[in-house]
Amino acid sequence: MSILADKVLSVLAFPLGLVLLTLLIVTIASLWRHPRPTAILSMVLTLVLWSLSTPYVAGYLTASLEDQFPALRVETYPDSDVAIVLGGAMGPPGDVNPYPDLSEAGDRVLHAYRIFKAGKAKMLLLSGGATFGSGTGQVEAEAMADLLVSLGIDRSAILVEPRSRNTYENAIFSRDIWKQKGFSSGLLVTSALHMPRSVAIFHKAGMAVVPASTDAGGRAGGLPFPLPVLPDAASLMLSTKALKEWLGLYVYRWRGWA
Repeated sequence: MSILADKVLSVLAFPLGLVLLTLLIVTIASLWRHPRPTAILSMVLTLVLWSLSTPYVAGYLTASLEDQFPALRVETYPDSDVAIVLGGAMGPPGDVNPYPDLSEAGDRVLHAYRIFKAGKAKMLLLSGGATFGSGTGQVEAEAMADLLVSLGIDRSAILVEPRSRNTYENAIFSRDIWKQKGFSSGLLVTSALHMPRSVAIFHKAGMAVVPASTDAGGRAGGLPFPLPVLPDAASLMLSTKALKEWLGLYVYRWRGWA
């Protein structure tokens, strides 16, 4: 299955796309004079979308992933040959923005900087290509390398894996470099939400990596009632990300990738 097909199917499998698609089907069915079943289904869909849009449910789903490999201080990490940093942290420069643009997962790049400066990794391996191409021809791994060099890391300490388009390819293509360089130990740097799927794939690929989670958060703690049970767009997005990770983990296991 192509990367584009994967992306389209995932949109339709997650809360917003799935609910909207089902509501469209319900609306069409109601035109055929089935008011009671369609009314019940509409109510159920509304409750599902409401629940997934609340900070309480979003926080629960987030914790179910992030608590498996919590974010820790750099001092607790073992000394390693390399820190592998997964893409998804920034976009390359383009026609609109002349500079690389850090995303919400930009902590991955900053955490790699912390790890290297703390002496916990001798090398940094940056893994990330362009899913659908970029306007400048620069892939994400190269943009991450440029940023780290601008922060003071020597370019000779950075390895770039520019071909991967998803987490599975991150592992497969990074493994080639791992073997070529003779690495025996490594840290895996990615968002805490993304870590359970990532570490399963890298271990399956035969790399002895230790999770170095970052970019954790998104809990509903501290919000006064009734805010934790009121819907908001940010919580729906967080719930969708968590469900994407759980679904991705099951699919990758089914494919034999994790």
